[in-house]
Amino acid sequence: MSNNSIVLHCIKHMGMCYKHHRQEILCHFHCLIAICILMTVLTPASSAPLSTVSSSSKSPSTPSANKKNSIEPTPTIKDHPNQTGVRLLRSLLYYWEVPCGFNPVPDTTMPASAYHGNVAFRAAVALEQAANLEVNFVLERWTTDFPDQVGSIKLGWLPDVPTNVDEVSLEAIFNQFSIAQPDVFEMLQIFAVNFDQIYIDELHLAESITHKQSFEDEYAQLKVQLKHLLCNMEMDMLRLSHQKNEPPVDMDVMPSEARDITSQSDRDFRDYVTIRDYVKLLQYIVSLYETARSKTQY
Repeated sequence: MSNNSIVLHCIKHMGMCYKHHRQEILCHFHCLIAICILMTVLTPASSAPLSTVSSSSKSPSTPSANKKNSIEPTPTIKDHPNQTGVRLLRSLLYYWEVPCGFNPVPDTTMPASAYHGNVAFRAAVALEQAANLEVNFVLERWTTDFPDQVGSIKLGWLPDVPTNVDEVSLEAIFNQFSIAQPDVFEMLQIFAVNFDQIYIDELHLAESITHKQSFEDEYAQLKVQLKHLLCNMEMDMLRLSHQKNEPPVDMDVMPSEARDITSQSDRDFRDYVTIRDYVKLLQYIVSLYETARSKTQY
């Protein structure tokens, strides 16, 4: 994603945060940080310090000779002085990419079983919050009978959530944990991208004139819990030297047709199915990591 896209996403999030003062103070703090970073990111490249010259060009020369005999290198994103600001801005907005920040280092003196237990605990906390949101969302958005067909609806851009949580299946999956763990991590990242869009839509709903209750606070809490879970899982993977799947998850995993839904009832269906499948994934994660904790001897 380009730096311009990051900036536009930042502006959208900052606008939503400031329009809704009821959000958690963490949201305001992130917005203030984002403003400072945004000012840095938008600083013209011409104000950047000059690049270091090579040892072979250290001898003094006239300005005309410099223009004639040297070609100014094209600045790259990697070498741009604002790159640090861009990276920090990404870490705030796209938390699923770097949930623990950049270059996290696990404590190798801590048993791997303890890392598994931390993931199971975080998943259980996230599960309780998400399950409550699922129930309250249905009660609020469907004043009449809940449509039967919703239970079987699947969204093509969401991952297929594993449902095999019996003991034999979980042990078999644990025996291939180096494959299963990155897959589960990727699934959580995909849900994080989807919840980011749902959260923005709920903020828009909160500022519109409608009888429907907005769940922006609940989704803000969900995103916080999801970030904690992703971070714990990332540290667990680092402890076991398990690599993330490639290519990395980005915003494109949620297609434009899933984002640009004008009908509120259609968005309600989209959001419910997303919450429903997320709850199922959390149930699977709790069971899988409890199995991993009990089977790990170090």
